[in-house]
Amino acid sequence: MTTTSSLERLEAKKRELEAKIANAKAKLSKKTRAEDTRRKILVGAAIIAANNTEDPRMPDALLASLLGEYITVARDRSFLGLPPLPPSPPEAN
Repeated sequence: MTTTSSLERLEAKKRELEAKIANAKAKLSKKTRAEDTRRKILVGAAIIAANNTEDPRMPDALLASLLGEYITVARDRSFLGLPPLPPSPPEAN
């Protein structure tokens, strides 16, 4: 038979484990975001370096095309000197 103090100890242990799990999840999420950011910076640096050295695999036209197609946030387009995207047509119901 479980006494009240045993139950309280088990509940305290459960809260402690839940806090440790939450902390481990937060650390993993932070690490994943940092790795994603680093990957983006390195890929961008490689593309810029290829374009700056006039590598035939990354001509200005290809870079401009990629940026124009994949940079869709208005403030990012403005920062990069890209024209605004045309307004999206309204969706049919």
